[in-house]
Amino acid sequence: MIKMLRGIGAAFQRHGTFYKPDEDDHVWIPDVARQGWVIISGDKGIEKDGINRQSVIESKAKVFLLDDTSSKGAEWAASLVLAHKRIVRIAAENRGPFYCTVRKGSDAHVDESELRFHSGGGPAVPGPTPTDKEKSDGAKSGQTSPDFPS
Repeated sequence: MIKMLRGIGAAFQRHGTFYKPDEDDHVWIPDVARQGWVIISGDKGIEKDGINRQSVIESKAKVFLLDDTSSKGAEWAASLVLAHKRIVRIAAENRGPFYCTVRKGSDAHVDESELRFHSGGGPAVPGPTPTDKEKSDGAKSGQTSPDFPS
């Protein structure tokens, strides 16, 4: 499954590469969040267990939970290949902590209405963007700027 996901140029990592298979979730979650990585898992305990949920909240982790853990790895790999860009966009546009459900076999795969924010999580605050008037004023005066391309 990881090989297929890496084939699309995504930097997917396997949990077992960095952590013991039986490592408690509340131990590795903060480390993964600190790395700026998102968590993709079928383990519902990451959200339902109070200790794990608190770890997600405190570390501001971004967690995508697979809704079905009985499917084959290849089925999930195919769904994640299709959902990859949307996962990246949702992770970039929203501050953690949050949980988001990933559905296999759905046209959307990743449903933003399934985002569940916690304690300070939410849409990221975009930086200032130039208005059309500011762009026009800069172009009229012959000035260019990295922020206001002509």
